[in-house]
Amino acid sequence: MKEYYRIGEVSQMFAIEISTLRYYDKVDLFKPTKVDLQSGYRYYHISQFSILAQIRTYRSLDISIKTLKKRLFHSKPSEILAFIGDAEEQLESYLIETQKKLELLHSIQSEVKKAIDLENNFETIMSPDFVVLAHDHEATNQTEEIFELLEKARAADLKRYTIANYFEVFAKDDFINHNRVRIAKGFATAERVKEELDYPILKGRRCLHCFIDVPADERSRRYQEVFAHIEKHRMQVMGNILKIHVMEYMYENRKISIDELYIPIAAEKQISS
Repeated sequence: MKEYYRIGEVSQMFAIEISTLRYYDKVDLFKPTKVDLQSGYRYYHISQFSILAQIRTYRSLDISIKTLKKRLFHSKPSEILAFIGDAEEQLESYLIETQKKLELLHSIQSEVKKAIDLENNFETIMSPDFVVLAHDHEATNQTEEIFELLEKARAADLKRYTIANYFEVFAKDDFINHNRVRIAKGFATAERVKEELDYPILKGRRCLHCFIDVPADERSRRYQEVFAHIEKHRMQVMGNILKIHVMEYMYENRKISIDELYIPIAAEKQISS
């Protein structure tokens, strides 16, 4: 086994880009043992490989070059151990954050699957106790502020607010005529909470429940179909209507919205389309 290796060989052995090794040389993190002045070739001694392996490991943990230069090569073993402990805490923090994001993704996935299964179908269910976390009694547009509040809530407690989503509450006549006059808007969670920022809505009321997947310019027609279904089955609407926005997507240059509707009714029988 030879003692000296050129930069290309080291690059292949450690799966590190040549440009990265050159940068490590430039910032005095990991320098070659010798450089051929005529050819400019860099040569590394085999004794340096254990150090490079450590650098690669720590850099994969997003530990900065500045920290490595200060702590890895100029510290006592006890200080290095403390440094590794700090890196461990940082990685655990990343794992927790990644798990939160994964839970949110699974929640969205579940909602979309449910929307696909129940698209344009109707069923009578007992609504969860949705709790309003933000509301607006005026007809003004506060969508951006509401989404900001939603993100803050999820960041504070993702496990609780994963299922929270943007919603609007409409009076029956405004809803069917598509007047866009809102009684309230914000986001809600279906978790039962004793103390909250605002008031609960629906509170386990019997509701006609459905998802509608429809282009934005056809919403009014689709809503009228919903109320045609209600009239056909002689249901009585008992209060304001909750519309939860699930997601939007583009299809063939058209914006499509998936909305979830909860319409409180007095019906006692299970309804199916």
